[in-house]
Amino acid sequence: MINFKNLSKALKHTRSSQVYWFRTEKYSYLLTGYWAIRTTKRLHVEKGIFPTLINLFQDIPEISKGLQLTYKGVEPMKEEQIRTFIELIEKMPETEIKYTGLFNKRNNMDEDVILKSPSNYIFINKIYMDFIDDMEFGTNLFGKGPCNAIYAQNGEEIAMILPVRYSDIPEYLKSI
Repeated sequence: MINFKNLSKALKHTRSSQVYWFRTEKYSYLLTGYWAIRTTKRLHVEKGIFPTLINLFQDIPEISKGLQLTYKGVEPMKEEQIRTFIELIEKMPETEIKYTGLFNKRNNMDEDVILKSPSNYIFINKIYMDFIDDMEFGTNLFGKGPCNAIYAQNGEEIAMILPVRYSDIPEYLKSI
């Protein structure tokens, strides 16, 4: 489900944000202020993402340990932080949302993918949605609404992405 080459692009796009990388026996986790992933892949050997991680962190976290990149530099994560982030990623809503295949150009540089919840549209920055493969086949999407994170799940892999908030939905969507 995770496209590691596109994940690397998304990670470079969020450089101003804090970045967290930690590992358990079974999973690797990577989080920023905009998105998070849980994967069974070992990020420290995965083509496409490894050079970016090493460039940022200059190290590989040990099992049950984590590293955080802040304005102070790279520091070890606290156990409480790791537990909190695992709970956050695994606390997936039950409401299924749909991938519409529609996009909205927000400005000259940013484009958003449009998802549909039972009650409203949800807009997600395209650069973050691009690291999720198989959007139409095999990947399930979950969320609550336009102000809550969306979750993509395929097997044991999970991605959580925060939405772009729109003050008003585009006119063309009101007629759909």
